[in-house]
Amino acid sequence: MKAKNRIKNKRSVFLINPHFQLRFIGFTTLLSAISMSTFLGCNFYFFYSLKKLGFNFGLAEEHPFFTFIKQQQALMNQIFFVSAIILFAIIFLLGLFFSHRIAGPIFRMQRLMSDFSKSDSNLINNLELKFRENDYFPELASSFNAFVRKIKR
Repeated sequence: MKAKNRIKNKRSVFLINPHFQLRFIGFTTLLSAISMSTFLGCNFYFFYSLKKLGFNFGLAEEHPFFTFIKQQQALMNQIFFVSAIILFAIIFLLGLFFSHRIAGPIFRMQRLMSDFSKSDSNLINNLELKFRENDYFPELASSFNAFVRKIKR
């Protein structure tokens, strides 16, 4: 029975507070998209400047310089798009992870206070807020527990 409970408690719900977490993830992915667009624009501007420089020197369009520039731009575009996809996935997953570490403690505190408000006042003797080891806002749990200790007196 204990093994079953341990397995059941090990389950993770990644969207504890979907409204907050999806907005957080959306914000982080939007920032990554803006960053990637900026780098892509810089990439295009760099190669545009090289082509313009070649034309200013009076090189014909068939000149090997332009062939070289075209090949390098194609290679850079491939590298950029592959790295952009990888970075986008990493940023999305990090957004999910960090939003979970932020939403989890708030959800835990909200649930504890909700349970307390629905039950009898004897629950205050057993009331203690605990967060997971790597969650954010451990000071929130400490402050809440100090508040409860003060009420008990």
